[in-house]
Parts: sequence; structure tokens; C-alpha cells
Amino acid sequence: MAAVFALPASASAQQSPGPNRIVWVGMEEFREVSINPGRINPASGDANEYYKNIRVKFRYVEERDLEGKGGFVSRHVEWNAKESHIVHGMISRECKGKGSLELGPGDSITDEQYKQMQMTCKVEKSGAIWGYFWLPQLISPPDVVEWDKLRDDCSYSEEQPGYRYSVWVSPEIDAVMEVKTGRDSEYRQFVPEPGKQITFTVRSNIPARFRFKLEEVSRFPGFATNAEIKPYFFQIYGLDHLKGKYEVKEWGEPLKVDPDLILDPRLYEDRTEWEQPTYETVTTAKEVGSSSVTITAMDFAVYGRLKADVKGKCGGWEPARILAGGQEKDFVTIPMDENDNLIADRMDEPQNGVTEWGYGGDTGRDDDKHPQGDGTPGDGLTAFEEYRGFMTQGVDFAGGCDDRGYDLHVRTDPAQKDLFIHSPDPELAQLAFLLENSTKQAGDAKGIGVHLICEPHSVGRSLNYTLRLWGPKEWRGKTLFGGEQHLLNLIDGQLPDGTVGQTRGTTGLGPPKDVWGDVKIDKNKIFSLGDRRYFNAPLELARTVVHELGHAVGIDHHGDSNISFALLITDKPCPEDISDPLEILGEGVSVVSPELSAGEKACVIANLARRHAQNSGNQECPMKYTYWTAYESPSSPLQPMGDIKLMDSQRRYATLKGYRGEIHQYRKDLDPPGLGHFCDKTTGTGINGFPGEANHAGDSCRVCVRQIHVKDWGSAPPAPIACPTD
Repeated sequence: MAAVFALPASASAQQSPGPNRIVWVGMEEFREVSINPGRINPASGDANEYYKNIRVKFRYVEERDLEGKGGFVSRHVEWNAKESHIVHGMISRECKGKGSLELGPGDSITDEQYKQMQMTCKVEKSGAIWGYFWLPQLISPPDVVEWDKLRDDCSYSEEQPGYRYSVWVSPEIDAVMEVKTGRDSEYRQFVPEPGKQITFTVRSNIPARFRFKLEEVSRFPGFATNAEIKPYFFQIYGLDHLKGKYEVKEWGEPLKVDPDLILDPRLYEDRTEWEQPTYETVTTAKEVGSSSVTITAMDFAVYGRLKADVKGKCGGWEPARILAGGQEKDFVTIPMDENDNLIADRMDEPQNGVTEWGYGGDTGRDDDKHPQGDGTPGDGLTAFEEYRGFMTQGVDFAGGCDDRGYDLHVRTDPAQKDLFIHSPDPELAQLAFLLENSTKQAGDAKGIGVHLICEPHSVGRSLNYTLRLWGPKEWRGKTLFGGEQHLLNLIDGQLPDGTVGQTRGTTGLGPPKDVWGDVKIDKNKIFSLGDRRYFNAPLELARTVVHELGHAVGIDHHGDSNISFALLITDKPCPEDISDPLEILGEGVSVVSPELSAGEKACVIANLARRHAQNSGNQECPMKYTYWTAYESPSSPLQPMGDIKLMDSQRRYATLKGYRGEIHQYRKDLDPPGLGHFCDKTTGTGINGFPGEANHAGDSCRVCVRQIHVKDWGSAPPAPIACPTD
């Protein structure tokens, strides 16, 4: 018999993956009739009449793995054959037979099996025999055709004169997307960021078409917790080809229309390979043994599910199997998220290669512990928002914010309270980082994490505005957004009187939402103040920045009731260098009420530090006031006299508070600005720890670190600690 498009097993494995289990059912038939009425040549083996009718039915079962390795595991044939040769007047032979046979696995046929497929022949002689030549009467098992010869209904047929062949194939498609989940696998290592890609591959035991689908994909507004998608986004992340195609509505309605995970159309332009590409679905254009799909992230916190379907030459679409870490799955989550908290599993663990900390646990929690502060956990940002991260100015202070509005993406620590600051002044911006060290508490390695924000990445002072304005607040049963958190504006500006720094608010203190407007520093005034022998302007600038930021996170002064301007009633001469005898209103000033006792003078005093007030406490604490003019005697403190009315020669009046007691000149040379940790005790140190009359202001009234409160929403900060006054 002639071979019918036979495909050896080795060639099949090279050209395309074979089926895992495929059943070939077919029939091969030979028919021939030849009649020669004239004389024949006996030596040639010809006959006057020749008849042939052979039919072979077969059922082969083939098994191959996804690499195309394997072959036939069983071959069953049934045959029925008849053949006649007639030489008139001399000899005739009739051969016939039928049967069935299990040929077994493989491709070879044993001699014994060949014998079982021979026809039985009967020869009749009627004349002289001259040595006729007879062809062997054997039945050969049919071959199968090459896979790509099959029609779309998984069949093949061929017909020629005297020959007919047909086969129908019933494949069991085994298409598998195998995803490794080990610690070093690409899948587990994938942490989303715009432009980052990950590839998945499906392999089939037979050539097939594949369809990849992204489902339940997030569409979070913007691309980070504090960042909208602007034109420069596409340039920075290598996505220029999507500009104008990836749809993002403008500020008035800036919901992200397109998904956070996409099938980048640039990768699927070849229509000979792909058809019907969208951001969420692509389909192979022809049957292949395997196919890979590449997914592109468009956000720092993407989430989606990838599925794959397979379709052979016959039958419809059916799901491909997914094996993730050896376990059957209905889909693959992107990124890997076995605990279903919308956070990449790699990022759940500390020391993950991206951050030192992990994000495991409840997505909506806000329980930052460090620094402990007033005992209120959290910094106003959920674990999800901290994982999604923020666009920050980075550390390039000299350059400040550029046209793009950011320099660095930061994923923040969910165990450390964070504060975000926008400052157009590079010097102030750099000094703001000192707050982190100052807010560390005893035995705590972490203070407040300070981050600089460029103006394009805030709406007013709202920090986490992408979800606040446009949602979602919850998604897939998880809380994403808990409440609005504010950033601080730190600016250089002119301030009145002797003020060098100012933080105003509902209570004069933080948290950030309660700060009115800007935290303002008068740099020019600081650098123009005081006697250069004791006044260190750069150090005072640094202390002032930390001091005012301390107010913005809830820290009050060490005490109250310093004296800015008053009268000291004394029978001693007015203290030199720290007061003036009745010169406040000019010439001819007199005391109207109350009357002074004999020999008493009224001395104008200014900037006097009182016991346990603003200048008291720890010398190194940035909240302690410095560089004042006088302080009250520890042994003879000031006693209030009430208001004293003054009048000058033009009958103009002024009223000042009056005091009796002792005062001393303030040792400015011993009072450098504090830039250490915020105090964790009330104990006075430095000039406030000196013995006797040298002790300037004594112990403080408040402990600074126990007042820190960063979180804007939820429980309100405790009421300010009351300190004694006059």
C-alpha cells in the first residue's frame, strides 16, 4: 500500500506539540478491477482478470505531553480483504481474509503481527504453468496524516482512482498555564509600577488558538496615592505610544477610564499572530503549540485576574488549566496575591528587596506605632495607600520641583507615622528632615517619616486626594481609604514684631488639618537678629523650622506666660541692659495708678522668661525658647500687681501689667538653640539645670513627645496640657 501523508513520531515532535490524548478513527480502502482479453506474458505475473477489494478500519490512541514527547499507546485495526487473479485456461488464485488486531503502542509491527494480517489464498490449475509471479498478499496498517492537514472539523479525506482514505480526530486538549510561585520566581517578584511588565505562557498538547482575558481589573484614579496621570506620565515611564490613546479624563472628571493592567497594543500589532486586541483581551490568529502574553502595569497598586481559553480545530472555546505553584487555579492574580489583600505577596513581608518593611494584614488598617506620641496610632493613611505610595520631591534640594512635579516614588512604612511637606524654599525643605530625628522617642529607632511633596501632587493641602475625590473608598470588600490626610506648606515669609516662626490653627497646634494656611518662617529676620557673639543664625533657623513643624503635629510649648512687655516695680535701680525707666511713652511719663511706694521705680522689662514657661525644660529640645533678655529669680519670683496705668505729658495713656520681684540678665551665651530629640521628661537641663539663682526657668510643664499627633481623622487629639499662670 502507498503511504498516506505519514508523519513519523520524531518529526511530529519537532514540528508541533502532540496531543496529550488524541483518538484517530479512520478507514483506508483499495479497489481495483483489471480485465485483459488478449494473451499475456506469464513471467510478468499479469492476469487476464484481476480484482482487488481491501478495507481497513483503524482506531489509534496517541498520547503526548506539552513538550510534544510521546506517541501511540494503542493501535487497533479491523480488516476485510479479497483479491483474485485469473489467467484463462491456465491458473487462478483467490485470496481473502478478515480480522482485527491490537498492534500495541509505538510505530513498529512485529513479524508475528504481519503474519496475522496475511490473506489466505487458494490456487486452481487448469493447464500448463510457466512460473507465474504473484505479489505478496499482506495488509498494512494505515498511517495518520500530519496535524496541519486536518480541516477545521478535525477530519481529513482523500480519494483517488482505486483508493479512498478518511480519518476523524477526537482530541482531548490539555492547555496549561503553569506559573511558578517560588520565592525567586518572576511572578512572586513582580511588584507593580507604571510600565513594568510580566509575561505568562500557555502550552497545549495540540496546536490550538489561545485567548487571554484580563478580568476584575482595578481602575484607581491617578497612578499613586497623590498623583494624577498627566502628559509627562507617559514619557517618564516609557509609555509615549499610549499618549492620547490610554484614556484619562481631565481634572473636572478625572476618573481613570482605562484599566490599571493592560495588554499593550504595541505588543500585539502583528495581525498574522494576533487578532481582536484590546486592553483586556487578545486572541491568537492561528493554531500554535504555545503562546505568551505580556501584561503591562499602569499604576503602583494594580490588581487584576488573568485567564486563558483554548480552542482546537474542532469544538468551541474552553478554559485552559492554570497551575500556580502546582495547584489548580481558576485564574492568576496580578500581582501574586494569595491572601487576597490587594497587595503583592512579596510586599507583605519585610526585607522584600523593595522596602525594609512589609504590608501584611488588613488593607484598610492605619495603626502606625512609631513614634508613640499621644498614644493615637496611625498617620491618616491606610496600609493600601502607603503601599501604593507617593510621588515625592526626593533629595534634590538644589533643583527643587521640576516641570514634571516629582522626582521619586516612595512606598511608606505602615508602622511609622509619616508627614508630607511642600516647601518651595530648598533650604527650608532640607531642614524639614531634621524633624524625623527630633521626634524619636527613648528606645525608639523611628521618628516621624518626613517626605517632600511638589505642588502638582496636592490638591489644596489634601495628600491622599486621588481616592478621596474620585474613589473608590472600598473595593472587593477591602477598605482602601479611611479619611482625608493633609500635608503642610512650609514657606519663607515676613512676620510681624519679633516673631521668627508662625504656625496658626484651631488650637494653635496640629494635627496637620488644623493648621491654618502655611507654616511660615521669617528667614530674613533670623539672619538679621542679635549679637553675633552668641547668636548662631543657621542653627536658630534650623531650630525654628523643627519648632514650628512640632506645633503642626500637636506639640505645645514647654509652658505658658512668658512676659513680652511689662513693668517691674522695685526700690532698686532698674537692672542695666534689661530694662528702661519709664521711657515707653517718651518724656514726662508718670504712673497714674496705683501709686508707687516711696523709693519705688517703674522699670520697663521686655522678653522675660518665667519659671516653668516657654524657656524652661530640656536645653536640647527644639520646643524650648532661646535668646531672651531676662529671667525671674528662682528664690524671689515675680508677683503680679495688676494693671498699671501710665500717662505722658500729652495725656496719652498706656496700660501694662506690673510685677514685684527679682530678675536677672539672661545668659544668651549659654543658651544655644536645641536641635536634639523632643523632650521625654520635664526635667530642666543646661541653663535650666543650674543651681540656685543661675537656674533660668527650671523644669518644664509639658513633655513634648507625649503630644505628637499626626493623624487628621478618627479620634481627636487630647486637650492641651494646662500650665500654671499668674
